[in-house]
Amino acid sequence: GFNASEDVLHFTDQSGISGSYEPTTGILTLSGTASKTKYETALRSVAYLNTNTINPDISLRQISISVNDGELISNEEFRNLSITPVNDCPEIVTNIGAVVDEGDSVNINDQVLKSTDIDGGNSLLNYKIIQETGNGKLIKDNVVVEKDMIFTQKDLNENKISYVHSGNETNTDRFVFT
Repeated sequence: GFNASEDVLHFTDQSGISGSYEPTTGILTLSGTASKTKYETALRSVAYLNTNTINPDISLRQISISVNDGELISNEEFRNLSITPVNDCPEIVTNIGAVVDEGDSVNINDQVLKSTDIDGGNSLLNYKIIQETGNGKLIKDNVVVEKDMIFTQKDLNENKISYVHSGNETNTDRFVFT
């Protein structure tokens, strides 16, 4: 059924036909003097928009259409509308790097590296190592994280990831993930 918090019908005025949408009821009224063909075209141009991009109500919607010529109202015609949620890509929101003394270690937490997913489940986001560090080691729970291994946003949130510098004379290092 209709969900006032996220369902919207959109119409652009055309061919002498104007639209008025009432968001609390979900009723779109088209009015104006125009031919049947122009009204058919206008009805085909009505667009549905679900404004909830995070967790939309996916229950079946039913759109009813009726015509009033000023004297009589037609029978209602119904069209079903299915909502299919979209899985949005996660986004890296923080990736500031860290400073570590030669031969020392540094914690890599959610203040250093953080991703979010608008669809939820942020703590389950995975980071897969595709290139290891060159001048140190990435550590998770006292185990070296190597190429093709995974750690999660939850690991970062819980301070389980660290970088240990090798102690050689280098001033930069990095690891690459997907």
